[in-house]
Amino acid sequence: MARQIDLGGNAVAQMDTMTGPDKTGAQAPPPDTIVRAVRLMWVGAALAVLLGLVGGANEVHRPVVAAISVASGVVVGGIWWLVARACQRGRGTGRVVGAVFFALSTLGMVQSLSGELHVETAALVIDILSWVVGLGAMVLLWQRDSGVFFDSRRTFPR
Repeated sequence: MARQIDLGGNAVAQMDTMTGPDKTGAQAPPPDTIVRAVRLMWVGAALAVLLGLVGGANEVHRPVVAAISVASGVVVGGIWWLVARACQRGRGTGRVVGAVFFALSTLGMVQSLSGELHVETAALVIDILSWVVGLGAMVLLWQRDSGVFFDSRRTFPR
């Protein structure tokens, strides 16, 4: 599907939104699947920080544990943000790293729901929301349009 993009002044680039750059070298914008996945990952980052804060608030009587909880929430939120940024830029490694972290999140969710880990109700609700957001992002990142976008940004030949 061809699309004209205003490059400023009188210059207009014609590009195929499914395959990437045209003859002028302009990159195609990310498809809707990537845009929505990135937005979901931003929500996931916010939920991770919120989960860290809730965990820290539940451990006020143990300040070291509270600090670790908050720090881990910030670190996990940062990972969400980095994966979102990589996917937004068309880096296939972002999609793979996101899938690995989603698999790890799924294992943690199974442990939480099975009762192996003692988790406060508020933290469990946030954790479930975070997992659902991650699932939505993974589904969007592995759609055909997303794959075409990542392939168009590949920097080495197949």
